Amino acid sequence: MKRNTLTDIDVHRIVSHAINKAGTAQAFADRVGISKSALSRQRNARTARGYTPEVLLAAGVKVHQPPREYYLMDEV
Repeated sequence: MKRNTLTDIDVHRIVSHAINKAGTAQAFADRVGISKSALSRQRNARTARGYTPEVLLAAGVKVHQPPREYYLMDEV
């Protein structure tokens, strides 16, 4: 069953939309509690992994980590 997943481009667009909605990058960074330069570095990474959980949460993106799986090794 495939979940509603987002690509890196989708995440970047959502964060960009949230920044535009806040008015300025500085206003969005202030709301998140980071500097404007830190936000700029995250945006320039161009991957979803480049964003901190706080930025993603402020943009409305929920990060879901799959549960850890354990397997028994044949030889230890």
